[in-house]
Amino acid sequence: MEIGLLLYLVFMIALSAFVQGLTGFGIGIFLMCFLPIKFGYQFSVIICIFAGSL
Repeated sequence: MEIGLLLYLVFMIALSAFVQGLTGFGIGIFLMCFLPIKFGYQFSVIICIFAGSL
C-alpha cells in the first residue's frame, strides 16, 4: 500500500471518528461516502467494520 493511500485511509478514519464523536453516529456512513473513491467497495466494507468495532 502506498504512503498516499495509507495517509488517506488514516485521515478518513480520523475525520469520521471526529464526526461520530460530535453527532453520536456516522462512522460507517461517512466512511462509505469517501473510501470507495480510492479503494474498492468490498475492501471499504471491511475497513468500515474494523473501524466501527474499535
